[in-house]
Amino acid sequence: MAEYLARYCDKFLRKRKEETNLEIIINQIKILLYYMQEKDVFQKYYSKLFAKRLINQMSISNDYEQMMISNIEITCGFGFAYKMKQICQDIQTSKNILNQYHQYCETEQFTSKINFSIMILKTNVWLFSTPSNIILPNKLEHIVNNFNKFYKYLHNGRKLTWIYQHSKGELQTFFTDRVYTLQVSMYQMVILLLFNNALEWTIEKIQDETQIKIELL
Repeated sequence: MAEYLARYCDKFLRKRKEETNLEIIINQIKILLYYMQEKDVFQKYYSKLFAKRLINQMSISNDYEQMMISNIEITCGFGFAYKMKQICQDIQTSKNILNQYHQYCETEQFTSKINFSIMILKTNVWLFSTPSNIILPNKLEHIVNNFNKFYKYLHNGRKLTWIYQHSKGELQTFFTDRVYTLQVSMYQMVILLLFNNALEWTIEKIQDETQIKIELL
């Protein structure tokens, strides 16, 4: 039951078109949590789904997320909610750093047609799998290097690890009369951008050019 409840919470806390009175639902969840014995199981699944919502920018509202965290803290204890509070803190810190980066770009007169945003997340809070190194196209690599330079200036001694498997972006197509916007993962973006250089690619050539693991291709 604990896992199903966590997934139910994830469902109604995601962005949606239909309107729902979430305050009533969240208060009902609070009552269920109070009597639930498998609180640790709920926390395990809820934390993972909560992190995915935020990193994929699928949360319906920060206010509702905070309301849910407060109810978890009341019914399950401070320890259950602590990690989620740290996650929220990382998201807010990332927004502040991104604003500083934009100011830095203006000062350094660094211009780019690519709209870029980033999340700075602590490794001891966000449990990501080991990142895979890939070769980025020059335009993307230039942005990554520029942000690394800025972050080193901001926090000397800290090191960024780029988690490309959780990155995503948008590409526009111009090879037909109608322009399409594609929402893609970073891996998909890197592969699609290769076709600006050549119209035909084998799996082996793509792997050699991008260093994306063959099983992901």
